[in-house]
Amino acid sequence: MITVLVVDEMNNPVSGLNTIVKDESGKTFEFLHDPFLFHGYYTVMDDNYTREFSPIPKLILFTGIKDSLSVSADFFINTDDCFCHIEKVSGSDRLVLR
Repeated sequence: MITVLVVDEMNNPVSGLNTIVKDESGKTFEFLHDPFLFHGYYTVMDDNYTREFSPIPKLILFTGIKDSLSVSADFFINTDDCFCHIEKVSGSDRLVLR
């Protein structure tokens, strides 16, 4: 699973964020809430979607919205050769909601 920590401008973790994760073609990815994720962490991608990826990195756009504030970031994600696990090639570990 690839996650990102979302914080406010005072560096406090943000809860209750509505997230949208899409690829370049506009396909939306849905994730179940994981009770084991720490406060402020959100799923960018998980292994349930390995078949959507290849060893060649694919652009994924993560967007988070809460009230009138938002944050977005690009991630490049690929999978291993056996299509067992997804891997983050690039992208932030921490985002600031503004």
